[in-house]
Amino acid sequence: MVDSGRADHRDRLTLLIALEHLGNCTELQLLRFILENTKVNQFNFYLSLADLKDAGCIREVTRLEGTLLVLTQAGRDSISLFEPDVYGSVRERIALAAPAWRRRIQDELQMPADWEEVGGSYVVHLRILEAEEALFSLDIVAADKEQAKLYCSQWKARASLIYRTIIEQLGTPVIKP
Repeated sequence: MVDSGRADHRDRLTLLIALEHLGNCTELQLLRFILENTKVNQFNFYLSLADLKDAGCIREVTRLEGTLLVLTQAGRDSISLFEPDVYGSVRERIALAAPAWRRRIQDELQMPADWEEVGGSYVVHLRILEAEEALFSLDIVAADKEQAKLYCSQWKARASLIYRTIIEQLGTPVIKP
């Protein structure tokens, strides 16, 4: 592992251990996990992440669900060599929090929702992904930015119902009077 002096080696190891427990995730997902479950601050997170990418311990992979951080063999080797340098309480906190976060991350990766402003309108992109393939995709126009954010925040909880309803409605023959 590279020691550039930019970030504490314990912070870098903490990120590696967290990524090992979480599996592939986005940078934002890893940041939220780290901030909530460790004492690494946002500034040191980004310094550590840059060091780890430069050292080849973490690489980025672009997939349908976005750009994911992936632990490399060099990262796993660093953990096996230096894991005792991270306080046991930090390792334990990561191990305890990771299972719930892993499920949350999978849900976010499988049901992404985002929005963009296009010519004064707010277009919301809602998707259900399975095995890196789009199973369902829906683009809708929201009245304003707040509504676009609301649609995105509601998507994960309602994606299954919306998908099921649309499939049922499309799969049911229309009875003509």
